[in-house]
Amino acid sequence: MGDFNYPEISYKDNTAKGIKSPASRFLRTTQDLFLTQYISEPTRMREGAEPSTLDYIFIHEDNLIRELQFESPLGKSDHVVITWQTVIEVTTTESKVQKRNFWKGNYTQINKALSDIDWKSKFSGKSVEEKWNFFMSTLEELIETHMFH
Repeated sequence: MGDFNYPEISYKDNTAKGIKSPASRFLRTTQDLFLTQYISEPTRMREGAEPSTLDYIFIHEDNLIRELQFESPLGKSDHVVITWQTVIEVTTTESKVQKRNFWKGNYTQINKALSDIDWKSKFSGKSVEEKWNFFMSTLEELIETHMFH
């Protein structure tokens, strides 16, 4: 949000004067970033000049702004004061997936159990894939037994 000083942009019509002007490039950039501009009324009014919209609020999600209000300028400023509420909602969902707490694992017991296995006899006569599957199933069992949830 801020005072961007591009009176030649109309976000209402998604147009800007001058194809290669800074205002046109600015408009294209905000469109490329999928930003929505929320100011719909003139924000600068000076006696003897046409009211213009120079101040913008950009958001990247719908429904994040509510109660947008245009108030009287402060002091000698010719810009209105803009107030709004930003919607911030945190939603939590309980996961049904049981997760392991690796910080609380009994690694001493897991290491002892792994070192107690006679790997030579367990791997004897097995293919590489069979050895891998045996190792992984053994490790999974030990983790399940000695890992606290």
